[in-house]
Amino acid sequence: MTRILVADDEVGLREFLCDALEGRGRVIESAADGRQAITALSERAFDVVLTDLKMPGPDGLEVLRYCLREQPTTQVILLTAHGSVESAVEAMKLGAFDYLRKPLSGPDELRLLVERAAQRRRLLLASEGS
Repeated sequence: MTRILVADDEVGLREFLCDALEGRGRVIESAADGRQAITALSERAFDVVLTDLKMPGPDGLEVLRYCLREQPTTQVILLTAHGSVESAVEAMKLGAFDYLRKPLSGPDELRLLVERAAQRRRLLLASEGS
């Protein structure tokens, strides 16, 4: 079972992401902003977090920093419609798994990326156990 947190302040996009990722052993939770995302992360572990870069309250980079500090094996994918080269470089330097620009090319690309991120987390957990 793969636990995924989707954080985006745009209701329509958040619902699309959740619907696209449903099924195949995935448990999806959603958050309407960075504060809700951090609350969810403080209460339970996730394998993958998809977070919008620009949100009210804590932004996607703050969610990423929280994950790195509290759940270091959780893989974070940042999404943005307002991306810049600087923010992409910062996200990757901080440790994001990937950085995607909106609009996404489609649900298949998203599912593949999330599966790769979940697989990376499983490998990290396995290497910690050995």
